[in-house]
Amino acid sequence: GYIMTWQNGDGGNNNGADTYYALSSDLKSWTFKGALFARNDNQFQTNANVKLLSDGRLMAVSSFWDTGSYRLAGVDKNDALPTDAAGVAANQQHGIRVRFSSNNGASWTSSQVIYNGPNWECHIMEPSAGHIQIYFAESRPRISDSHSGTSMIESYDNGQTWTPGLG
Repeated sequence: GYIMTWQNGDGGNNNGADTYYALSSDLKSWTFKGALFARNDNQFQTNANVKLLSDGRLMAVSSFWDTGSYRLAGVDKNDALPTDAAGVAANQQHGIRVRFSSNNGASWTSSQVIYNGPNWECHIMEPSAGHIQIYFAESRPRISDSHSGTSMIESYDNGQTWTPGLG
């Protein structure tokens, strides 16, 4: 089977608010399944990517970002991290979420945050069974107003834990 993901824009912002998916058995007919990653308050979901892992599960990742604090995140090591009204640091309002499916996309696990910080365009690789790497464009908008390079997080236990850890 095949899976296709896409994001929708929101108003004048085309970076995505939700990411959707559809399934196909022949690349001609597609069945719309709904939101794979849905917005949560001010957190938008964008750049979803899916990979079939060696253990037979589908793994989906999505960058999430907070529309109200994006330009505040990504600070120099000497700066204090700005916080929102609830006291959540700006870099924790952005990150990467992951979900897994063991039945070819018919259902998914709850999403889990595996990285905090501004980022875009997650890409999944599995260099060996159980060893998963996620590459992404790391962003420091408060410092450079753009991307500052490519970063990676990885798991050696089929996506149960990630290095480096949150924080």
